[in-house]
Amino acid sequence: MSDSGRQPTDGPDWARLEASADFQELVAARRRFVVPALAVFVVWFGGFLVLTAYARDFMTEKAIGNFTWAYVLAGSLIPMTWLIAFLYLRWSDRKLAPIAARIVKAAEPGDP
Repeated sequence: MSDSGRQPTDGPDWARLEASADFQELVAARRRFVVPALAVFVVWFGGFLVLTAYARDFMTEKAIGNFTWAYVLAGSLIPMTWLIAFLYLRWSDRKLAPIAARIVKAAEPGDP
């Protein structure tokens, strides 16, 4: 039996859902958070790597007690990552969940 591109009739119409205004709004809203968050992470982590490679004198200076700037900045990457994850979860519950709920409702059987 060959599949000629026909979609099964017992599932949602994925092409219609993807083309819907709600889905486009969901993708755009998600992108509005993810792109800036990714930029912050890349700048922070990239800055750490650049400093590690080219600012060795600075990175070996003591910052807090016996901890050097290298340890302080490396240690800051973990809380920063957790903070971005926490903010995304909180933001997605408020902004993305209602849009996703509308998409799920439109995907339910019996909806035109």
